[in-house]
Amino acid sequence: LSKLVRTVSVVLVLLQLPNRVMMKICTFALGQLSQIYSEVLYEHFSLNDFIGGLTMRLLVANTSFVTLMDSDSTQAISKTRLNERLEAILTSSSLDHDEIRVVTDFCLTAVRTKTAKGTFRNMANELLHRRPTQLPTLVDEVDSQTFTSACTSNESVSLESAVALLDADRRRGILERIFTPSYFQRFAKKIQR
Repeated sequence: LSKLVRTVSVVLVLLQLPNRVMMKICTFALGQLSQIYSEVLYEHFSLNDFIGGLTMRLLVANTSFVTLMDSDSTQAISKTRLNERLEAILTSSSLDHDEIRVVTDFCLTAVRTKTAKGTFRNMANELLHRRPTQLPTLVDEVDSQTFTSACTSNESVSLESAVALLDADRRRGILERIFTPSYFQRFAKKIQR
C-alpha cells in the first residue's frame, strides 16, 4: 500500500511538470510576449491605488449618469433614452431599429439581474438554459444605484468590500488588524476621532 501511495504521488508530481515548464517558458523566454503574459497572469495590485481609482471611476459613472438621465425629474435613464443613445451609437452597424430595441431590452434586463456580489450573470448562458416561459421581467428605467453598479461590475474588488474596509465602526479581527496596511489603519483612526 505504501508503495502504491508513493507511486501515485510521484506520478502526480510528474504530471505537473509540463505545466510548470510551459509556464516558465511563457513568462520568461518569449521576449515582449512573455512581458504581456506575465502582466496578465501576475496582476499587480495596490489597495491604495485601487481605492483611489475606484473612487474616481465612481465619480465618472455618476457624471455619465447625470448626463444620460432624462430631463424630467425621474432621476433615472428611461428605456426610451437608452434606446435613443444606442441608436445614435449603433447607426453604422448592421442592426436595424427593431434589433436595437432588442439590445436595449437585453441591456436593461442585464443591469437588473445582478448576482448578490454585484457582478453580472452570464446572460447568454442563462438565456440558453431558461425555459421559454421563464423570460426575464423587463424594466423601463435604470436608476443611479443600478447604473453605478453596472459600471463597476468588473472591478477586481467589489464596491461593498472596499467600503467595508474603510468602515470605522466595523469590528476587525486580530489577523485583519495585523495585516491591514498601515496607511489604512491611520485613515481608520482619523475617522474614529
